[in-house]
Amino acid sequence: KKASRRCVETVLYYHSTDISPTCTMVVAFARHAKLPLTFKEISYEKGDRFAKDFLKFNPYHCLPTLVEKMKSSEASCTGGQAEDQKGGFSLWESQAVLRYLCARFPESEVVQDAYPNDIRIRAKIDQMLDYRHCTLYPLVCKATNSLLGYLDAVSDEELTSRYKKLDEELNRFASTYLNSEAEFAGGMDKPTLADFSIVPGLAFTTAKKGYKLPARVDRYVESFLKAVPTYVPMRSAFLRKVEELLKITRDKRNAIDDALDARPS
Repeated sequence: KKASRRCVETVLYYHSTDISPTCTMVVAFARHAKLPLTFKEISYEKGDRFAKDFLKFNPYHCLPTLVEKMKSSEASCTGGQAEDQKGGFSLWESQAVLRYLCARFPESEVVQDAYPNDIRIRAKIDQMLDYRHCTLYPLVCKATNSLLGYLDAVSDEELTSRYKKLDEELNRFASTYLNSEAEFAGGMDKPTLADFSIVPGLAFTTAKKGYKLPARVDRYVESFLKAVPTYVPMRSAFLRKVEELLKITRDKRNAIDDALDARPS
């Protein structure tokens, strides 16, 4: 017997949306759709994801992680699936979480627009989710992570080369997925899961001073910001965090260079 939804608490554990696109996409979607989740932010810095209680849910200790369990406070909540009673249902990988939320709360109008039942439209959205994960986002990370201190520093020539490859791919993305008058990827009139997945990571591209997204991609991001106002403060905080990481990384590298220059020859 399946427990009624009011008897099951759906908890979303996430890392700060200030700097995690994978968490941002899920939090932004859930809040925009006003889904009845319990949001629990946990700290990377304090190692919360390595706590024994969290590792029971997710041995890979990645975020976001979704957990569903029975509400012990509801006296009328009996029966239910064994995994709900034990708090044993958990799910990680951001795009799997997005899809599950759509299946869990199909009555939401935002969900119906974001992941329609039409199998061909849904297949196109799935295609774009996989494209973001396998093609676009790895190029974003490769271009920006050395500037943010996640990877070792690279030469100016190598950085230019990486951004060139990223820019070429963004132009291909525009010509392939933004090639209509529609506001959103794949010719959609309203934001889909693909947009919630793609847009947050593009904020990393601001790491390189002077870089501008291709005009069509920039217009696409602006359309998303207008359509999803709950994402706007998250993006602003994200951009501030990028600037903070840039400064920290520059200061660290300058200090190392100064120390090396000060060593006796």
